[in-house]
Amino acid sequence: VCVCVFVVDEMEGLNASEATQYDRQIRLWGLEAQKRIRGTKVLVFGCLGLSVEVCKNLVLAGVNALHVCDHSIISSGDLGAQFFLTLDDISKPRDVVTALKLQQLNNNVDVAVCELERHSITTEQLSQYDVVINTLDSLSEGVELNRKCREAKVKYFQGQTFGFFGYFFEDVQYHEFVVETTSDVVEEETKSVKKDVSFPSLNDSLQAKFSGVRKRRLPQMYICLRIIDQLNGADLPKHIDEKVREVLRKTATEIDVKEDHVDQDLLLSMLTSGQNELCNVCAVVGGVLGGEVIKVISKKDEPFRNFFSFNGFTSKGLVHAIGESKGQEVAEKVQCNDATEVIDL
Repeated sequence: VCVCVFVVDEMEGLNASEATQYDRQIRLWGLEAQKRIRGTKVLVFGCLGLSVEVCKNLVLAGVNALHVCDHSIISSGDLGAQFFLTLDDISKPRDVVTALKLQQLNNNVDVAVCELERHSITTEQLSQYDVVINTLDSLSEGVELNRKCREAKVKYFQGQTFGFFGYFFEDVQYHEFVVETTSDVVEEETKSVKKDVSFPSLNDSLQAKFSGVRKRRLPQMYICLRIIDQLNGADLPKHIDEKVREVLRKTATEIDVKEDHVDQDLLLSMLTSGQNELCNVCAVVGGVLGGEVIKVISKKDEPFRNFFSFNGFTSKGLVHAIGESKGQEVAEKVQCNDATEVIDL
């Protein structure tokens, strides 16, 4: 009888339907973490392959609300990596169709279309949300939205996939979280330790210098993304011509890296891989990104700091800390350094 009463008290804050639906998750990360997830409102810009992978995971995890914003009209090219879309959806708005399909995954989540535009959205409008995920902008294009999110104290994630490659950046600003540690004294005993960390903004990360960092420890995909970002346009060159070399030299100077330290083989692979999304790459990057969002909103475990890249040719993911955080002196700083983690995927 005592056990039954205890369980009922533990589930306070979730109705009976939710307690049953999220039972496995509660056993995995605990009731308090699930309640934090349940209280989270998320805004997602973009409704293609990467974003729907993330949205699917968040809706199934049981966030309070997930609003999507992508007013583009569905074309046949969108059907490759966006598993919700069919031929019947062509010529319909991406966000309208995607929201309807996402809602079918979990009726306990408020899934809706956001009519706002990411370029004109205000800080006040952003403050209605806890997390913003941007899958529409390149690194440099996302700076302004990230700035607004910081002003609104909203966690910010940005990512894209293209061909066999993908990445995401996260700025959770000042963040507190809990990690489980194993006791050195009592076997199999664990305890919860509260920690905090401060992340740099996207703009601060883009100002990072890499002087003195060894070639094999440089965030090569990040550097290549910076180069591709400056080439502009969808029609990227399929070889490293003089225009590419000029941008490479300029980028190397900006980030304080020797020109011959840039991985030109990787750059060529990224240039020739194409700009279309591949469903398997979206699944990997979207799965990792969705897991990071859940980490942050549940405050369980330490989030990646702060740039994740995935190479589909090698099936490896890398985590790099890029940029130095400002403010919150009590928090651990994120600085330019070597790769902090290698993940086989």
